[in-house]
Amino acid sequence: MNLNAKSLFLIALLASLVTGCANTLEMRTISKWMEQVEEEDLAKVRDRSSDKLGEQAFPLSKPAEPFAALKVLNLPKGQITIKDVQDEGENKIVVAEIGEKDKPKRELVFTIVPDDDSGNWVVDDVYRSETQRTGQKRYRSVAQQMNLLLAVQEFNYIWTNGDRQQVLGSCTPRLARLMAELPPPDLDHILTSVHGKGKGSKKFNPRARMAEDSAEVSMSKNGRKIIVAYRNHDGRWLVDNVAVSISGESRGEVRDIPSIQDLAAVLTTTNSFRAAYDGNDKSGLEEVTTPQFFKGALASADLASFPIPAMDKVDQDNRSVDIVEGRAEFVIRDADDVLQITLMRDKDTPINAPRKYRVDDVTVWQDRQEKRLAAVFNAQQSMQVFSHALAQRDLKTLDYLSTRDFRKRVWERLTPETIHDLPLSDIPNTQPVPENIVFRGQLTEITVNQGDKPITYVMRALHGEMKVDDILFPSEGRPDSLKQTAEIMIPIYDFAAGFRLNNLELVAVNSSRELNRMAWSQCRRIPHLNITPASHLKMPLHRVENSNPKNVQVVLGDQNLGAVVWLVKENDAYRIDDMRLIHGPDERRDQVQLKQHVRLTLAEGEKIPKEMQTIVPAGFDVIHEDPFPETVGQETGIEQAVGSDDDYLEHP
Repeated sequence: MNLNAKSLFLIALLASLVTGCANTLEMRTISKWMEQVEEEDLAKVRDRSSDKLGEQAFPLSKPAEPFAALKVLNLPKGQITIKDVQDEGENKIVVAEIGEKDKPKRELVFTIVPDDDSGNWVVDDVYRSETQRTGQKRYRSVAQQMNLLLAVQEFNYIWTNGDRQQVLGSCTPRLARLMAELPPPDLDHILTSVHGKGKGSKKFNPRARMAEDSAEVSMSKNGRKIIVAYRNHDGRWLVDNVAVSISGESRGEVRDIPSIQDLAAVLTTTNSFRAAYDGNDKSGLEEVTTPQFFKGALASADLASFPIPAMDKVDQDNRSVDIVEGRAEFVIRDADDVLQITLMRDKDTPINAPRKYRVDDVTVWQDRQEKRLAAVFNAQQSMQVFSHALAQRDLKTLDYLSTRDFRKRVWERLTPETIHDLPLSDIPNTQPVPENIVFRGQLTEITVNQGDKPITYVMRALHGEMKVDDILFPSEGRPDSLKQTAEIMIPIYDFAAGFRLNNLELVAVNSSRELNRMAWSQCRRIPHLNITPASHLKMPLHRVENSNPKNVQVVLGDQNLGAVVWLVKENDAYRIDDMRLIHGPDERRDQVQLKQHVRLTLAEGEKIPKEMQTIVPAGFDVIHEDPFPETVGQETGIEQAVGSDDDYLEHP
């Protein structure tokens, strides 16, 4: 009869119990067994136990202490009262209540069997009753619980004092395969990470949850909370996984371990990666890296030109592994360098197969710089291709080689025609000659000499590929950033194109809410004006100023033909709020304020007024000085527009 059947039988049996006198045979068998257990006499307990119970709960050959494990179960002591006896073939099921006098009694159910060798009756198993939350009783086998607790003791002993074969022998085949691939230093790293360096307390007080073929045991040791997952293989509990949580002063440089399977897989992959990298084995690298990282950083790289720090000579105190939700960071430190290998868990691994990780990035801290392999091998090449595409106004290539932020703010808003309007005079149309490279981890800055001008290409490493995030160049009276300059100028060019093409929708989408409310929302078409903005807005960029981060003033052209444009930032994009169109030096006669001009034109049914008075829009200071001074040397106050990652939640 299996355990479940026995449990059902016992529940039915207990429902019909009646008080009666204890049978002498059963009382003697149970009393002698309980007496030897209380005296902790292992040989005599085995004499009073069946072979099955002796091997499962009181083994002689294991490095375990069965009586320490038995104390965890807290079997009752005291007077024994036999409540019922039921024959089951040649065996007997005995229900007993045990406890001290005048104290609540606890119920145990014994199965006793005749011993063929001695002719005596012996205990074959003991079942403890537990009341579940539903109020129903559940019976647990002491033999099975002891078997698990002894496995926990074996885990504590072997993983602290055992040799390699003993450790592997205590694991399920899945975990053993992962651990077997590790060299001795890495296996030692795992064992030390689990149990710590000290011997720890001998106190044994685990808490277990059992199912038929699996169990989870939690315990504390050396400032660690250790959770061990077990699988039952042919009656033996084997370690399938371990998680460790470090707390308090014990933490230091030690990391939590969410999964020993993951840690072993990470260490195995880093070893394979290093061996393939040192051996210039591209096929081996492809097997242990993500496709993006291999194609973007390693496939065409000269690996010998950039050796990475050795890992085998670094002691355990100078290495660490952080694993969080399928992402791992493996870090080693020596006197001069730091190596960080970032790995991602392979999501396509079958459930019952060993975990597998792939290298997704590699960073070396060297010479006070944070060097990513993608940047070391591909930054200059990507920069040269981008520079050539910019000279050719190749919008498709520029879009592909740019970060998401650069694309969203600039290239996606341009067409093959409007890209020629960009103010690129500060970036000469010549091949850049690199002069200095600064590695800043995800960002790499390449300063080049391009037409006798120092220009800096800001590159960003994304999934093993190098993308251009901005181009910086020295300028006076305007942003040093191509990204920010283009972001400001594109709505101006689109606004001008809307007037040129008589496209009211294009004009409106590049106008502020206020300008739309006062002007374009009242029109079905662009009104006829005596002065059109298109020719003024096509003039060269002269200066950019800002009074606060969301208000920008742009000066185009000169005093004979030009414009002063005010833009506001709405919904993360610049939009035109007003402009002053200039076609001569006389401020009253030769300058027209667009917002006021449109409003008056609409009010008079598009009748053209003879004179226009300059109206300064609300929210801006009155400009009395010449918008075109002979010298402009002041700072613009606009910060460099380089974001922190590819998704940029905020724009400068």
